[in-house]
Amino acid sequence: MPLISVTYSTPREAPSLKAAVAAVITDLTANILRKDPRVTAVIVKSVDASDWFAGGRSLAEQKLASY
Repeated sequence: MPLISVTYSTPREAPSLKAAVAAVITDLTANILRKDPRVTAVIVKSVDASDWFAGGRSLAEQKLASY
């Protein structure tokens, strides 16, 4: 059983975003890696842009999103 963890930061939150990310990751894992989607586990976490740093500056400062 694969366990895939996805962390993302975006200013455009939507109530269904986490479920959509999990569904896409599950589909990709099934199609590319030939893993059974019924036993694929996906953890999706949202991180505030001010807590995510790239190049020494927060995503909030840079007005960026990432995953």
